[in-house]
Amino acid sequence: ARNVTETAQAAEVVHEQIERVAAEAAIAGERADEVGSNARGLAAAVSDLKRAVVRAVRTSTEDVNRRVHPRYPAELPCRLITADHGTLVGRLANVSQGGARLEGTIALPPGVSGILAVDGGTLRLPATVQGGQGGQDNTIRLVFALDAAQTESWRRFLEQFTGRVAA
Repeated sequence: ARNVTETAQAAEVVHEQIERVAAEAAIAGERADEVGSNARGLAAAVSDLKRAVVRAVRTSTEDVNRRVHPRYPAELPCRLITADHGTLVGRLANVSQGGARLEGTIALPPGVSGILAVDGGTLRLPATVQGGQGGQDNTIRLVFALDAAQTESWRRFLEQFTGRVAA
């Protein structure tokens, strides 16, 4: 009976230790989740700061402004139709004669070609992904390769934005 009692007591001690380790592991997991969340928030904030600093420097003087065409803010729904990635739905963040910036869709690698559909799909422009940025916005920068008729259609479309210039 003594061995049974000692064994039962030892099992109880082991059980208590397992519960304590499990509780500590749960707390460590919660803290790790919190650290991960904070790290993602910090990464997004640093990315936003980097974009703001680059935008401020590039537009501060004509010496560092490398843009060929002015950009105009445009909060419009759009679709980017690609062969390899399907149709991506997003919004135009800004537009210029030479390209556009899309937000709210998946990031794509440079070189992906497609058709940008805007204005309810009535305006369709051939575009190539120039670059982009992952993260919250998943920004895609597009450059256009327009023929004369498409250039004229896009120019007429841009007239609605010419009173505003994006940074």
